[in-house]
Amino acid sequence: MSPQQDPAAPSEGSYARVEGGFEAAWPGADALATELAINLMVLSGQLQAFAEAECARHGVPSPAAFNVLTILHGAGEPLPPSVIAARMFVARPTMTGVVRSLARRGLVRVRQHPVDGRMSLVELTATGDQAVRLMRPELHAAEKHWMSCLTRQQQDQLRQILAALVANAPHPVRGTDIDDSASRG
Repeated sequence: MSPQQDPAAPSEGSYARVEGGFEAAWPGADALATELAINLMVLSGQLQAFAEAECARHGVPSPAAFNVLTILHGAGEPLPPSVIAARMFVARPTMTGVVRSLARRGLVRVRQHPVDGRMSLVELTATGDQAVRLMRPELHAAEKHWMSCLTRQQQDQLRQILAALVANAPHPVRGTDIDDSASRG
């Protein structure tokens, strides 16, 4: 049994529904949980595609790279790659690749730490600063428009729901203790 489009859903932003009989065909499955997970993945893909298109339009290599630029912009000073990685919840090797990509495009500059020669600092260039200043208002306007279909109360509820989902989501490294997560339900 596969998901199907909801005939009542608007033509834009199609919502997938799980067919009747799904649980009978897939013992142990929960049709609603599957339907929600599928639609969260669809939404995630749509957001990722939007973010990638915006980045490409402004010469920023990726949404992760844009996050690095905004962290540096907000800090107002050069930061060690490890600090940026911690703020983005990514591994240091991942950060190294993102920083290299930004440096190749002239959006950041990497320099030696003035006190500890074993460390480096990542510094926003004028080009990187300009990218942040141009992109941020556009992204904020898109976010505001996107959320305008929800009341403020619904947005607050969504924030709480997302926090719970993030806390309970399977982790690709740690895995998931199915029995433990089911008992919290």
